[in-house]
Amino acid sequence: MQIYSEICSNWQASVDKDLIPESSSANASSVVQGGLSLNNSENLDFTSPSSVSVWAEQGFLVAFDRAEKLSYHVRDMDGAAEVPDAMEIIFQKALEVGTTAAVDEYMENKGSAAALYTKAMLLFSFIAGEALLCP
Repeated sequence: MQIYSEICSNWQASVDKDLIPESSSANASSVVQGGLSLNNSENLDFTSPSSVSVWAEQGFLVAFDRAEKLSYHVRDMDGAAEVPDAMEIIFQKALEVGTTAAVDEYMENKGSAAALYTKAMLLFSFIAGEALLCP
């Protein structure tokens, strides 16, 4: 778990301080078509499959670039270290998004709450679908 924590800390520091050198796919994906930021899902129309698809694709490209850059840190770490379960990470993120949605709903930010609830439900649906495929 310490390695996971170290990787997350490195990633968060690079995001917070903009230390990640820009790459071709990161440049192209910093803003989704229509001017929607990858970090701003409240303006995204989750009812439009094409806009969600573009948003997810661009987000994947940014995450891939970050993961590639962080992989250099992993090479120097212990190879016998325990790797966290991907489903647990997705589940925790879905809970976090759902909690944020509940706070937004309580604060009467209905649009943001709806978008975040939808995002949480998509993450939970993904987990449920993948659970059926796991042995």
